[in-house]
Amino acid sequence: MRQTQSSAAPWGQALKLLPLLAFFAIMAVAQAKGPGEGDGWRYLRNAENLLHGYFASPETLMFWNGPGYPIFLMPLAALGLSPLLAYLANAVFLYLAVVYFQGALRVAGIEKRSLAYAYALAALLFLHGPLLGMIMTESLSVFLVCAAAYHFGRAARVGGGRHLIPAGLLLGYLALTKVFFGYALEAALAPAMLAWLWAGRRGGKPGQPGRQDAQAGPMGPQGREKKDGRAATARSAGTAAAICVLGLLVCSPYLAHTWAKTGKANFWGNAGGFQLYYMSLPEKEYYGDWLNWIAVLEHPELFPNHVDFIRETVKLDFVTQDSVFKSEARRNCREHPGKCVKNWRANVNRMVFDYPNTHYPGSEAGLSTGNRAFVYAFPFFLILILAVPGWRARHSIPAWIHACLVFALISLGGMSLVCAIPRQVFPLLPLLALWCVAVLETRARIQAGGSGPGRAQGCGETIG
Repeated sequence: MRQTQSSAAPWGQALKLLPLLAFFAIMAVAQAKGPGEGDGWRYLRNAENLLHGYFASPETLMFWNGPGYPIFLMPLAALGLSPLLAYLANAVFLYLAVVYFQGALRVAGIEKRSLAYAYALAALLFLHGPLLGMIMTESLSVFLVCAAAYHFGRAARVGGGRHLIPAGLLLGYLALTKVFFGYALEAALAPAMLAWLWAGRRGGKPGQPGRQDAQAGPMGPQGREKKDGRAATARSAGTAAAICVLGLLVCSPYLAHTWAKTGKANFWGNAGGFQLYYMSLPEKEYYGDWLNWIAVLEHPELFPNHVDFIRETVKLDFVTQDSVFKSEARRNCREHPGKCVKNWRANVNRMVFDYPNTHYPGSEAGLSTGNRAFVYAFPFFLILILAVPGWRARHSIPAWIHACLVFALISLGGMSLVCAIPRQVFPLLPLLALWCVAVLETRARIQAGGSGPGRAQGCGETIG
C-alpha cells in the first residue's frame, strides 16, 4: 500500500475551505437573534454564575446543561461583549468542523475527493439548521465531534498519546457541553472493551491498542486475512475504550461537583425527568415531544389531566422535580406501555422527519418545523441504502470508522428515549457521513480497479 506525504495540513486543507468560513460568518450575522432566544438565556446565566464562583444557583440547583459552553461564554459575560461575537464563533466552529472532517477522510485514505465531500457536509450542516445566529451549543458540539473523530483515527493508526489524549479531551468537553454525551460515553465504553477483548482473544493482541499495522493501508486490501482484521479491530476498540475513559476522567470534576450539590452519584443533569414525563404521556394527542410548561400553565384547559401535577411539581427545586417527573414517567409506562411505545416511535420519526409534533399555543414551532424534512431524512435514507454494501465491505473499511458509527448509533438510540428532535442529531451527522463516504469509496475502488480498495489513484494515507 503506497503511503503519500501531503504538503497540506494533516488535519485538512483549511485554505481551500476558507470560503465556507466567510459564508458561515455572513449567515451568522444575517440570522442573528436576541441572546435570550432558545436556550441562550440559560447558557449566559450559567456563565455569569461561574464568574461568581458557582455553576447552578443554590436555590434552584438547575443542571439542565453542563458547564462546557458557559465556560466558553465567560469572557463574553465578564467583559460585556456583544453577542455577535458568539454568533461569529459559531461560524468558526462550523468551519473547523468541516476542516477536521476532511482531515478524518484523509486519515481513512480518502484523498482525491475529500474536498468535495467536505463541501457536501458543509451544505448538509447548514441546511440542517445549526442555529448560527443564536447562542446555542450545536456548532461547538459538531466541531468537538469532528476533531475527536480525526484524532481518534490518527490514534488508532499510529498509536501513542499525541492523538489519543486530544481525542479524549475533546470527547470529555463534548460531554460537558451536551451532558447527554456523558451517558453515551459510558454506554460506549462497555462494547469497546468487549470488542477489544473479543478481537484480542481471536488473534488481535489486545495488549497493544493503537499500534499501527504496517502491512495494511487505511482501506485495507480486499483479501486481508481475518487475523489482520481482528488485530485492527482490537487496536481500534482498545483505543476507543481508552478515549472513553479519558473523556470520563475529564468530566469527573463536574460529576464530583454535582454529587456534592445533589447527593446523587453520576449525576449529569436534571432535565431528563421533564423529558421522560412528556415521553410517557398516555393521551393520544401527545407524541412524546417537549411541552413548554409555561404554556401548559397559561392554557390549563388544553392540559386538564396534567396541569395540576405540573403546577405543583415546578414549585420544587430542579433536583426534586427531576425525581418526581421520573417517578411519574415510570408509573405512566407501567400503566400504558403501548402508548409509551407509540411515543418512542414518534420520537424516532421526529428525529428523521421532524414529525409528528404536538401543537398548542406557545409551542416552539420556530425551533422545530417540518420545512426541512427532506434534509433531516436524507442521512438516514443514505445509511439504509448503503447498509447492505457496507456490510459486504465491512472488512475493507477501517475499524475506527466502524467505531465512530457505533458511537453515533448508541447516541441516537439514547436520544430516541427522550424528547427527540432533529437538532439533537446535528452533532452526529459527521460520524454518519464518515461511514457513508467510506462505504461509497470502498465500492468505487473495488469496481474501478478490481484489485481491492486502497489501490486506486490518490488513495494513500496522509502522514501528518
